[in-house]
Amino acid sequence: METPRRVGDLVAADAEDETLTLNIPTSNNPYGTHFEIGSTGELRAKSSLATLLDGVYPLELTVTDGENAPVSRLFQVEVTGAVADADHDKMADAWETSHGLNPLVNDAGQDPDGDGLTNLQEYTGNTDPMDPEGPLLMGGYIDLRPYASLVSQDKPAEGTITVMDGGQGLAFTGNRWVRVPFDYTVTPDTVLEFEFRGTVQGEIHGVGLDEDVIEGNAKRLVQVWGKDIWGSALQPGDFDAYKHHANDWATHRVRIGQSYTGAIHQLIIANDHDGAPQNGSSEVRKIRVYEAPIMDGQGFVNLRPFGGYALAYDGDKPKQGSAIATTDGKEIEITGNRWLQCW
Repeated sequence: METPRRVGDLVAADAEDETLTLNIPTSNNPYGTHFEIGSTGELRAKSSLATLLDGVYPLELTVTDGENAPVSRLFQVEVTGAVADADHDKMADAWETSHGLNPLVNDAGQDPDGDGLTNLQEYTGNTDPMDPEGPLLMGGYIDLRPYASLVSQDKPAEGTITVMDGGQGLAFTGNRWVRVPFDYTVTPDTVLEFEFRGTVQGEIHGVGLDEDVIEGNAKRLVQVWGKDIWGSALQPGDFDAYKHHANDWATHRVRIGQSYTGAIHQLIIANDHDGAPQNGSSEVRKIRVYEAPIMDGQGFVNLRPFGGYALAYDGDKPKQGSAIATTDGKEIEITGNRWLQCW
C-alpha cells in the first residue's frame, strides 16, 4: 500500500468562479505515476517515488473548469533522498555494489576501465564501468520509454508515437517532438550515435542533446533528413543525408562534442511536419552517447565515427557499396561507390 506524502500546494483561480479540477495526465507524462492530487489540491508523492535517484524531473499538470479546454503546464519537481546514495555521487548504492564500485566513496569521476567514460557516465548510459569495450560494443542504449512532449513544438493531436524494441526505439508519424531525460557531460570527444529510418519525408527529422527544453535557442538537434533546412539545427555534411539510404536503416555517428560541450539534461527527437498533409513518418532506435578520442595513444585517428560525404553531385552511394570499420577504429574496409567523412 502506497503512503502518500504531501510535497506542495498548487493554486489556480477561475475568472468566472467555476469549480476547477486539477489532474495529472497519464499520457506522455512518465513521472506522473509517482504523484497524486490530494482532496484540497495539494500535490502528493507516492512511495513509488523511491525508485528515482535524486534529481529534477518533469511533471505535467492540467486544470479545467469543465467547460473550456484544459490548460497544461510543465513543472520541474526536485527529488531528494529517494534512492540510497550514501556517498552522494549520483549513483545508486545497489548499482555501485553490483558493478564492483564502493558505495561509500564518491568515485563518480573515476574511470577504472580506462574507456574514456567516468563511472557516472557509465551509470547514466547503462554501460559497465569495468568493461573497457562497453561504450562501443555493449548495449548501453538509452531507454526511450520515459519520453515526454517537447511542448514548445510537439503537437500530439497531429501525429502518433509508438515505443519499439522494448524501449530502445520510437516510431513517429505526423508532427511530433519529444524529449527524454538524460544527464551527460559532453566533452570534445563525445559521440552521439543512433539508427534512423524514414518512410515519409517531413520538414525536419533529427536527434540531439540539449541542456534545456527550448529547442531553438542554440544548435543542438542533428538534422539528418527533411524538406527544410532548419537554421537552428546542426547539419553534419548534409541536412538531407538520409536520402541516400531512403527506407533503409542508417547508422549515424556524430562527434557532437566538436559542436558544443558542457552539461546536458535532455535527449530530443524531432519528426517535424506541421504543414499539410502532416504525414511525415520516421523511426529512431539504438541511441547511445559515448567518448571516443579522435586519436588513440599511438596517434592513430579513430575512424569509427564516420558518415557519408554528400558532395554537390551526391558522391556517396550507400546502397552501392559498404563501409565497415574495425572494432579498434584503425581501419575501414570500403567497397563499391562510397565517399566518407570522419568527424
